[in-house]
Amino acid sequence: MTAQACREVLENAAHRERAPALDAAHPHCVCEAWSLSLANDNRLEGGELVARILTAPGDYDEESQTVLTARLCDLYSCGLSVIRAGASDEEILDTINQLTIEANGDRTLLGAVVVSVEEIRQFDAADRWFGVYATDDRGKSYHGDVMGVSPVGSKSAIGRAKSRRRHLLAASWNDKVLFSDIPLDLLAQLRTAGI
Repeated sequence: MTAQACREVLENAAHRERAPALDAAHPHCVCEAWSLSLANDNRLEGGELVARILTAPGDYDEESQTVLTARLCDLYSCGLSVIRAGASDEEILDTINQLTIEANGDRTLLGAVVVSVEEIRQFDAADRWFGVYATDDRGKSYHGDVMGVSPVGSKSAIGRAKSRRRHLLAASWNDKVLFSDIPLDLLAQLRTAGI
């Protein structure tokens, strides 16, 4: 197996089928061993930090102070987009703009979650739940995707397992949210946090 073989699976899959296609073709997150990005040859290492930009509505419930799971469904379809440590200011601000301004004003910036790659990968060391991959997104050099590993069992058991995993991931992020609705302020917070 090679990085090219893993990359080809993502390139040939329908956008909303990327995660299950990669898991089916190369199970057990084996493609983490390579960068799947043409813009950056460095794979995502366990100690590396990544940031997930949060927007409102939909990513966070301010009343209960919890990360919501609705958008985390992307774990099991196209992948959950994250910014890698080392991203340029321009790349971070472009990502924020794409999620807010380019979303036709439907979303506003809320903040970001900063977490280590290892923390995501180690949710269940015996039976991996999530893979974290270096991937391409519109020419960004420091982009990644978190993709869920497909559980086994009946359709209802699979649905319950995916929901449980999403909820546990979201809960682990609740105390890691950096809040700001101002892009330059959030950028400064991300830099302080190690992104």
